Amino acid sequence: MRIIAIYRQAKLNQKSSLSHLLVVNEITNQDAELNPNHAEKDILITINNYNQQPEFIEYSRNLGHDNSHLVKLIEDKEIQLYSEAQADYENHKKLEKLANPTKKIRTKLQPKIDTLRKEFIIGFGNQFGNLNRSELLAHFNNDKQQLTKSLIDGAIACLEHKQLSAKNILGITIHFSEKGLPHAHIVYQDYSFSQHTTGNQLDKKIDPSADKKTAYKNKIQHFAKYQDILADTMNLSRGQRNSRTKNQSIREFEKTMEIEKKNENLAQIKLNEQIALSQIEIFKQQQNQKLKVIDYEITEKQSQLDNLSNKINIAKYLAKAPFELNAISKAFDNLHSIYGIERNELINNFKSGYNQNALISFDDVIKQTKEKQQELDQQKLSDGKLNKLINSLSINQRMRK
Repeated sequence: MRIIAIYRQAKLNQKSSLSHLLVVNEITNQDAELNPNHAEKDILITINNYNQQPEFIEYSRNLGHDNSHLVKLIEDKEIQLYSEAQADYENHKKLEKLANPTKKIRTKLQPKIDTLRKEFIIGFGNQFGNLNRSELLAHFNNDKQQLTKSLIDGAIACLEHKQLSAKNILGITIHFSEKGLPHAHIVYQDYSFSQHTTGNQLDKKIDPSADKKTAYKNKIQHFAKYQDILADTMNLSRGQRNSRTKNQSIREFEKTMEIEKKNENLAQIKLNEQIALSQIEIFKQQQNQKLKVIDYEITEKQSQLDNLSNKINIAKYLAKAPFELNAISKAFDNLHSIYGIERNELINNFKSGYNQNALISFDDVIKQTKEKQQELDQQKLSDGKLNKLINSLSINQRMRK
């Protein structure tokens, strides 16, 4: 994937305050949901006044971190550098006046200190506009120091094209903590010690003789040159030339990121709802299946209980069977001996007295048998009384004779 280096010169009304750069993020950047990188530390690079080598300071911009000492560090450097610029300008103009005694020359540097403070930003992107943080860091082998060194090299190369140098750097702040991609704010003092004038005056000398339209075109080409410088110095790709794509301001970028985040959250909520509904449906099906299994097991257990109950009843009857069958057999023998009724006939007659569709237990058989036995006993008693009466009558009759 082609990673593009992006140069953007901040207008006077777009310059970042030192408070923003060093002390605290914007309020939206404190939102962990909108800005998941707010806990990462940023880096401030300053240039040592004696050996002109970069010095690195890691710091945090989270709420509760007072980095006012860093602000003072840059302000002190700015005052010192402005004082040197005033002295350099005055000396140069005095020499120029000596060479041209009749020429009226101002020896005092006119722009105020805050006017000379300028800023440009180095950012990153790709041809599709969807470069993400991990892809960018992977290009630099996931090494922040390598990314930082590349940004410093790019910044110094851009300053040298402005006929400035590393000495002009007030501070380079590399923001890893903000949402989006890491980027660098290069705050510098716009005075050229080699040309003894301001960058603004140098820009006017690009082509003083050109008409307004040509001068504007030359200025655009002049700024486009920085894209080439960054691409070459940082070993990155260059963006499309003469592209009419408008750079977003920080506010516009934050707004876009916030909208994208909300859309992502809404999409995630809908996806979570669909997953939840799907899980509920699966759970219902599982529970219904479990209920079917439970119903089947209950039916099986009930059937087993019924079979067991039948076996228990049969066992009870079988336990009583020898006594009951003996009583039935004895009753049938008595009926046979008294009335001469055959056993098979008794059994058939006995069976015919019951509904064949009804279940006849041994208790019913015993009951009916006892009733029959009582009838037989009653009959025997009546027969005995009758025999006694007959015998008594016979005796009386013989006595009369």
